[in-house]
Amino acid sequence: MIDYGWRILRLSLIISIITAAMIFVAVRRFVVSPLMGVIVNVKAFQENPEDPARIIRPSSRLGEVAEAEQALAEMQEDVLTALRERSRLASLGEALAKISHDLRNMLSTGQLIAERLEMSRDPLVARVLPKLIGSLDRAISLCQRTLDYGGAEETAPELRQVRLRALTREVAEGLGLDLDAGSGPGSGPGSGPGSGRVRCRIDIPEQHTVLADPEQLYRVLANLMRNAAEAISAGGGPGEIRVEIDVEIAGTGGGQVIRVHDTGPGMPAKALENLFKPFRGGMRRGGAGLGLAIAQELVRAHGGELELISSTTEGTEFAIRLPAGVDTG
Repeated sequence: MIDYGWRILRLSLIISIITAAMIFVAVRRFVVSPLMGVIVNVKAFQENPEDPARIIRPSSRLGEVAEAEQALAEMQEDVLTALRERSRLASLGEALAKISHDLRNMLSTGQLIAERLEMSRDPLVARVLPKLIGSLDRAISLCQRTLDYGGAEETAPELRQVRLRALTREVAEGLGLDLDAGSGPGSGPGSGPGSGRVRCRIDIPEQHTVLADPEQLYRVLANLMRNAAEAISAGGGPGEIRVEIDVEIAGTGGGQVIRVHDTGPGMPAKALENLFKPFRGGMRRGGAGLGLAIAQELVRAHGGELELISSTTEGTEFAIRLPAGVDTG
């Protein structure tokens, strides 16, 4: 019995050792080795994350490890894309700073010439010159801010009560849009490209004000209205841009909503998929896709939000939501 017991013990030990060895080899082969490969890949990717060859290629057949490798590969691709975009933005920022420097000098020269025209007695010059000088001042200020801050982020808005109707009218005139009768002083045919093709209707009370930075709000409206005008022109027919204030919401103390409608053909699928993403959501061929991204950043700096309400073949509507702070006069 003792001998039999010892034989059973030795056999059990042998079976246990063989089983342990098989488990060790299996774990080493199917779990530890893939994890070690993941660790090595992470370290290699850390050394040079801009090298696409260092992105892991999932190879494990074990479900959990394969999922981990796939998730790591997706994360590394996202990091690589982000780094490439950052590098592109850095190069663009440097080039933009150089361009802004020279452009500021050119605009300053134009500003001096425009100021000399103030002595002219021509009524047409007297009517157009203030708008020209205002546009030059705005462009020079933007160039200077680009130089001061490198274009990395916008300055904090300087809030004050702004006559929204007058500001919108100024934007429309600057874009050369036709102002519909009833849009206030200055109504009549626009003088810029596309005059007679794109009308602008401003449904805002004359005394209505919003609490905003006038320069930044001008840029927001200009980006939205320029996109709308280009969409209408690209559609091959005349159309209308309508800007209105949501008075009911404004009157509740819950903030204000500026709505910008157009009768264009709607936004392309690519623009809808990459809405508000720089360099991805271009509205037209050759566009940089920066207008909506800039507009959203400026609105958010005011504590508000820029939203796409709808975009169909019958037109597009954006809403600029601003916090409370209205004085409707």
